[in-house]
Amino acid sequence: MSFKKIMDMPFKHVLYIFIPLLAFLLLFELGSCAVNKLTSKTKVYKYNRVLSGYMVSKNSPDFTFKHTIKLNPDEPDAKTDKNGFMTAVEINEEKPEGVIRIFFLGGSALLGAGQTKGDNWTYQLIKDYPQGVYSFPLSIPGQVEKMLTEKYPGRKFEIANTSVYNRKFHQSYMHYISALSRFRPDIIVNMDGFNDITVFSSGTPFADAENEELDRLMSLWANVYIPAQKKGIIESTSTYKLLMDIRDMVKGPFSNSGSNKKRLKDLLDTNANDPAQIDFSVLGPRKSYDKDEYLKRKALYVKNTERFFYVLDNYMAMLKRDGVKLLFAIQPILDRKVNKRFSAIEQAMHESHFYHYNRGEESSLYIPMYFFDDHLSGAIKEKVVENGYSLVDINQEIKELGADFELYTDYCHLTPRGNEEVARILADNLAPIIESLD
Repeated sequence: MSFKKIMDMPFKHVLYIFIPLLAFLLLFELGSCAVNKLTSKTKVYKYNRVLSGYMVSKNSPDFTFKHTIKLNPDEPDAKTDKNGFMTAVEINEEKPEGVIRIFFLGGSALLGAGQTKGDNWTYQLIKDYPQGVYSFPLSIPGQVEKMLTEKYPGRKFEIANTSVYNRKFHQSYMHYISALSRFRPDIIVNMDGFNDITVFSSGTPFADAENEELDRLMSLWANVYIPAQKKGIIESTSTYKLLMDIRDMVKGPFSNSGSNKKRLKDLLDTNANDPAQIDFSVLGPRKSYDKDEYLKRKALYVKNTERFFYVLDNYMAMLKRDGVKLLFAIQPILDRKVNKRFSAIEQAMHESHFYHYNRGEESSLYIPMYFFDDHLSGAIKEKVVENGYSLVDINQEIKELGADFELYTDYCHLTPRGNEEVARILADNLAPIIESLD
């Protein structure tokens, strides 16, 4: 039937043709959907390779973080460059003559993350610090750059922050092998510790990283990144973008339940001026985490460090071959026994972990509370120093800080003043390394 004949037909006859056709297509689509759901569980993966999360964790290039923490509006937004680095200068693979290139590798604290939201909102409700990512000048690497430039006015530095949220130490090693080594840094500063707590609990860093991150990142890649690269007409409209933003705000891939938020907030409101009086029992019974129980687990924790030290040995061997100096810093962690004198706010945050510890298994709190100071810090120092490199345990360095100094915003992230203090410690430890380059 020609298009002209269709146009000449009475309207009701046209409906007689198209309504059954549309009904058929709709039923076919519903039937296809049902078949796909029924058969999806029985599909067999028939390709002889799988995507692995064992290897590299790095930032997306040319990425602007959603919220930048600034002390004044003139500070730059937190963003990555074409290499996925956060830096104040353009960094290319070819290093200019006379430049000292220092790369920082670590997790979210070194990246410059503000206060974490947390599953139960305990940190914000004790004290609400800014969330997001510090501008580069406020971050630890940015502060180090400023200090070194002032100390060595005749030298030129290129400082790159290559840290990544949630990154474990072995992922920094793989990032160096796969990409960072091509930039020929003179000095590497690793600041690690907190994200590897689960590693010392399990002994399987590579498998842990894959189990924790791979499914989520694959989902984001398939549902967010790929569609963004292949936009259709509808997906290109502002209305579509607005609706998707609303959807992500209502229910996003990183949303938190906040199930105890209102109950805890009610308690906090009644003790707003005295964090020491907060009753955390709404989160559950208080656990003891006594040292005798830790000592029963210590041998397991020591054994579980084997893969960590295996990676560290190979990492240092690689750096030696490339002629790169290393400063290994054990990052400041709220729950360690060796620590600064807590403010009332920091004490309340620490106390909350006896009721609810959401960093891996509940038992892993034994690791920062005892294992770091009893064994791990000394073992890492011995290994690093015997290879001719430098180590600084920042918790040891901050012991003299008073309770009036607010360092922590949660379990390991820092205030602007805390970033500055850690930057000062790192800059002091970098000075002899820089002078040894002459």
